[in-house]
Amino acid sequence: MKNTRLLLPLLALFGLAACGIETEACSTELRFGLNVTVVDDTSGAEICDATVVAREGSYSETLMVLGSTAPCTYVGAGERAGEYEIEVTANGYVTETVNDIEVEDGGCHVEQEAFEVRLSPST
Repeated sequence: MKNTRLLLPLLALFGLAACGIETEACSTELRFGLNVTVVDDTSGAEICDATVVAREGSYSETLMVLGSTAPCTYVGAGERAGEYEIEVTANGYVTETVNDIEVEDGGCHVEQEAFEVRLSPST
């Protein structure tokens, strides 16, 4: 009886692998759901001193900037699926809001949504 208890889970695991179902363990690394590049709409230059805020319902997060000079990117929503509104502000620019940015749950990790936001210089 004990041998049967041990054998059944192993057979199930091998059966799933034979059917093409992924059986690998998930990694422990943190993956960000949002990856935003902010650029000047006129010059195309990256803006690395903006404030990028992601909101979903009562949830709000100021994204972290990686890189103080170009190339730079804003990341956030670490392992958090959802549908976000993104607000981008920077001195000397018109505030831009992007709606309906969807980060999907990919099983082990979220599927990263990478996109660019173009800011127009204020007049």
